[in-house]
Amino acid sequence: GGVVPFTAQEVWWAVRDGYIGDLTSHAFHNGGLVVSDASAVVGNSLSPQELMWSVRDGYASDTLFASGSVGGGGIETVPFTPQEVWWAIQNGYASDMAEHWFRNGGLSM
Repeated sequence: GGVVPFTAQEVWWAVRDGYIGDLTSHAFHNGGLVVSDASAVVGNSLSPQELMWSVRDGYASDTLFASGSVGGGGIETVPFTPQEVWWAIQNGYASDMAEHWFRNGGLSM
């Protein structure tokens, strides 16, 4: 099994349909969505930087709600787990981790 990040569309559905608390809890405990075959879906979500570009340049609705989200430029990523975030804070490299997350949407594989 593996863990993949939630897509913007999945987050929107959670907000719209009232289960954002469950999604947040799942993201906090596992770092994303636990799946049996992570290779089938890894890399299918937008990085935060791509999301900001789509908002800035006026095509956010195309990227956020299109069938089959566009993915991080062909780079496969996995989300950081809460434990990895804690280690980054504890060991002084949280800013590097935040920059990597912003650019790639997670840990590049």
